[in-house]
Amino acid sequence: HVSLVRLAKRRASRVVVSIFVNPTQFAPTEDFGAYPRTWTADIAKLAAEDVDIVWHPGVAAMYPEGFATRIAPEGPALAGLEDRFRPHFFGGVATVVGKLFTQVRPDVAIFGEKDFQQLRVVTQMARDLD
Repeated sequence: HVSLVRLAKRRASRVVVSIFVNPTQFAPTEDFGAYPRTWTADIAKLAAEDVDIVWHPGVAAMYPEGFATRIAPEGPALAGLEDRFRPHFFGGVATVVGKLFTQVRPDVAIFGEKDFQQLRVVTQMARDLD
């Protein structure tokens, strides 16, 4: 992820990095609690890269009591791959990225390409929602 920070620094005057383990991407059978959280190491790496802000909202801030609106990817945003086995996953991705975009209001967003389908969902959502 440090390479993404470096790319962002070349494209923007200020860099905000979000760190959020998103519970809406996990099914009831998946262990949200066991997902790795490396806050201390992450902050050390980001400080070394001189990022401007680390946005690290809590679950209650992202999904307060009564939260009821979600983004549901359809059509070309889905590739018929992981969405077949984890139908909740990409709605969780699109919803949290939409919320983060609303909160941070970036001019540029940098995402890795490791997860092609997730990148495709986010790209389509950003295009569709301007």
